[in-house]
Amino acid sequence: MTVTERAQRYVAQMPEAISGQHGHDRMFSVACTLVQGFSLGMADARMLLAEYNATLTEPFTDKEIDHKLQHAAKAQSTRGQGYLLNASDRTANIRATPKKPANTPPSTVQKVCFRTLRTGVSYSEMKNIYKENNKTIGESEKGVLPVLKEGGKPTLSATGMLRIPMNAPIRYRYWLRKKHKDEQILNLKEIRAELVLPHLHAENTGHHGLKPA
Repeated sequence: MTVTERAQRYVAQMPEAISGQHGHDRMFSVACTLVQGFSLGMADARMLLAEYNATLTEPFTDKEIDHKLQHAAKAQSTRGQGYLLNASDRTANIRATPKKPANTPPSTVQKVCFRTLRTGVSYSEMKNIYKENNKTIGESEKGVLPVLKEGGKPTLSATGMLRIPMNAPIRYRYWLRKKHKDEQILNLKEIRAELVLPHLHAENTGHHGLKPA
């Protein structure tokens, strides 16, 4: 059985389009079934729709039939073109580009070097540090990442933003104060005062940190 014959039998079983009872919507539905559901050409769809129209109590005019087919061709079905066709009737979709094997590694777009916050030590270097000490990163005894050596000093920006490097001396690591209960570790207020007071003293004395000759 051809697609046209199948469409003809399908339309013959559809309800009659009756004027005053959503007849125009029913006629449009039949047109969509032919053009979209069975993916017929306009000539075949026009022939079958005319046969269906001849069975109606109040047939539509030729102009109305052409109008329904034109709108059906422009409409887009949510079920896709040819949704009433069998799998063997549909056009085969051939992949233009061959599919990559499952074991193909992804192509590298850009290599990015990630480093730990404010330490300048990469993650791989950090792993080596722990490996030398027979520990893993998850077994760190402190709440901060280790650094190679101390040396960073806190700074205070012009807007009052306090920046403390992760490799700052232990007395500036305020986040360890509660854990170690060490009075030598300053709190944030004390750190700010230590940074601000020398500048105020220099402005008042006019020395600005310069030693007399």
